[in-house]
Amino acid sequence: MKRRIRVSIAVAAMLAFLLAGACAFAGSVSDGSGADSVTGRSAAAVSASAGNSSEDDWTCFQNSENNNGVTTTRAAAPDAAHAVSLWGDVKIGTRSVTPPLIVGEDLYVASEKTVYQIDRRTGNVKKKAEALHGDVGFAMHPMVYADGTLYAVTNADGEGTMIEAVDGKTLQPRWHSRGYTGLGLTQLTYRKINGKGYLYTGTGVYDHQRQRYDEAKAGSADNGTLRWFFCVSAEDGKTVWSVKDAERGFYWAGACVTDRYVVFGSDNGDPGGLDTDGSVIRSLDPLTGKEISRVEGLKGDFRSAIVRNGDFLYAGTMGGRFYRIRIGEDGTLAQPSASGDENGDFSYVDLGKSIRGAAVVYKGRAYVGVSEESRCRYVVLDISRALNKNSEIYSVPVAGTPTGAPLLSVPEGDPSGARYLYFTCNVKPGGIWCIRDVLGQTGAGAAEQVFVPEGAQAQNCISPLAVSGDGILYYKNDSNYIMAIAPRLLSGVKLTTDKGKPLSVSFQPGMRDYQVIADDTAASVKLAVSGKDGETSCSLSVNGEEQGETMTAKLGDAAETKIRLRVKRGAVCVDYHFTVVRVTEKDAELSVLSLTEDGRYDDNLLDELTRGQDRYQAKQLESGKDTYSLWVLPLHSEAEVHVYARENVRDPEKGGLLKAGSELDYKWRDEMDDSQKYVIGSADLNKNTVVDVRVTSKDKSTTRDYLVTLNRGKSGTDEPKPRPEVKKPAPPAKVKSVSCKAGRKKLTLKWKKASRATGYEITVAKDRKFRKGKKKVRVDRPKKLTRTIRQKKGTRYVRIRAYARSGGKTVYGPYSKTVRVKVR
Repeated sequence: MKRRIRVSIAVAAMLAFLLAGACAFAGSVSDGSGADSVTGRSAAAVSASAGNSSEDDWTCFQNSENNNGVTTTRAAAPDAAHAVSLWGDVKIGTRSVTPPLIVGEDLYVASEKTVYQIDRRTGNVKKKAEALHGDVGFAMHPMVYADGTLYAVTNADGEGTMIEAVDGKTLQPRWHSRGYTGLGLTQLTYRKINGKGYLYTGTGVYDHQRQRYDEAKAGSADNGTLRWFFCVSAEDGKTVWSVKDAERGFYWAGACVTDRYVVFGSDNGDPGGLDTDGSVIRSLDPLTGKEISRVEGLKGDFRSAIVRNGDFLYAGTMGGRFYRIRIGEDGTLAQPSASGDENGDFSYVDLGKSIRGAAVVYKGRAYVGVSEESRCRYVVLDISRALNKNSEIYSVPVAGTPTGAPLLSVPEGDPSGARYLYFTCNVKPGGIWCIRDVLGQTGAGAAEQVFVPEGAQAQNCISPLAVSGDGILYYKNDSNYIMAIAPRLLSGVKLTTDKGKPLSVSFQPGMRDYQVIADDTAASVKLAVSGKDGETSCSLSVNGEEQGETMTAKLGDAAETKIRLRVKRGAVCVDYHFTVVRVTEKDAELSVLSLTEDGRYDDNLLDELTRGQDRYQAKQLESGKDTYSLWVLPLHSEAEVHVYARENVRDPEKGGLLKAGSELDYKWRDEMDDSQKYVIGSADLNKNTVVDVRVTSKDKSTTRDYLVTLNRGKSGTDEPKPRPEVKKPAPPAKVKSVSCKAGRKKLTLKWKKASRATGYEITVAKDRKFRKGKKKVRVDRPKKLTRTIRQKKGTRYVRIRAYARSGGKTVYGPYSKTVRVKVR
């Protein structure tokens, strides 16, 4: 089946610079105040081996030793219309998968106990191995890559949360640390200090389980062992130090690590609330775990990594409070004033109900995702001075709770000096949004949708984003699909036969696979593309044979010809596949047969349509759901399709059991490919439901039946009963005296009654052969002999035929004379 991936046509302010070249991190970019706003991973932070990782690879959380997701990579654009997904369906594992990690030309993810190496250009899995001792569980955070090794946080039954090391080339296990009680819900941080690598993370409990755990452990010596923050050696996994808190846990509270200190936040220790006072920020010696400094009594659990920018730390809490705290070079934390008044070293601002994701800080501004009762929003704050109630510059409403860490792209060479904040929201369909901000801007803009996953790919999203050096965005959502997003490379593709006949293709940049019908007189097909610039190249392959930039494909004698159109610009490559099917007037095959739950074209519950196969059974259906949508479309555009009740079909009008052999009426016609949708209901939810789809060729010489079974999984026959033969009614007479009067954007038809008719079918088209812009309208009342049809301005051709229906059989009479009319 064809998968439709929707992309925003309204994104006029994004993704144009993306392919003009990659700008890797160059140490840091100053904001003019002495603080480093864009910080690359120095050699002390991540050291790659074998030259397969560069400074613009996202090998750790936010690709930053300061947890500040700011990049000069050109991942945003002011003049692209919309984005496309570079891959088809790349689903990893059966449970959750970690957000993708970029190393060179590969992505690394993990699901359950398996680690995957994925070609980031194609989405193909290059290698996988069940390399982990524990399980990555809900896989909320990406792995970390350093010195040729992958590191992951896992949980092993009976052992607890641990850190594991896997060889980056072979995907074979190297070591795993000892286990710590509690769940591994915190980001993993790597730091190289004095030539040795260290890993830092913490454990906690889920919010809804916190009270139960505390009550169960109350008064016991074991009360504090559920929450740990610990450090292990990257060389062998041995514990370097660990600290525990008898009251508080560490949940999404990623650490910021330097050579002098490791700093992180905690929960508030209140089993009954996430937004009350009591949380702590600690600063420890990164090599010994000895406490340097702490700030206590902070409002709300910390649910985000600490972000460092210059001499200040920034973090938000579940109490909706956003903090700005000075930290000394030795790790000493500034304290709130005794009076509670704001001061330049310690300040905060209350923004809403909760803050669940890391902030991004750049040039005196912080971008903070806030969740509130009635709305969610991204807030832009002035952080050039102490925070207070006047620090908010503006805010932008967003679709759902911003949970995953955002990405701020600051492309060099943008004359407007704009920054582009990319982010996800924890709401379906789990796409990507972008907010454009310009230095000095005070008025709110809008959050534009860059990418909208559909069908099976649509799910909630708590994933951070990663961007490659060539500007491709990578992420995952709760659907377990890994997605790669790049800008549109062209806007249209047209196919024309050597006879000059255009072929019907509803091209969309986000749709990758097309089936095109050509008659048996065509010897070749020419492709014409539109909307590409001078840096974009196109090439064809026909049935697997490359033919370069020649845009004409010979069809030969085969029934199908497979054409691949490859579009490239810089490092981005998108393949579009066209299957040209040659049919004759004797063809009675289907090109679409799909059963869906709620009217969507995707998520077909039947097996893939295969030539030669005429029986299809749905996977076991939901109990209690009584109606499903059946989509059908013949291979030949002028073949006829009829659907008949066979077993246990509910009468759509009267309820109860519909008589076997009765014909069903289609309810809707898809504007994109003209497929017809039938609503199939079950009279008895404890029995299988069977319908018969009959295709009759254009020349009426061939018929073919497809049997579709809705499997209820409870009872029903394995072999459907034969469809009762129903005597065909006598064909109706030809419709005569057809008149057509054109009005403003409409036409009105009148005709004389045809004998034996039970209804009429009107066909309107833009050409005399009824191939372009064809529309069919049915008049089900035999005594009604007039109909008004809305049409746009232009010449139209109209014809009418009568039909007779009896016992589920429908027979059509001959067409009337064609009437030509001009709509004003």
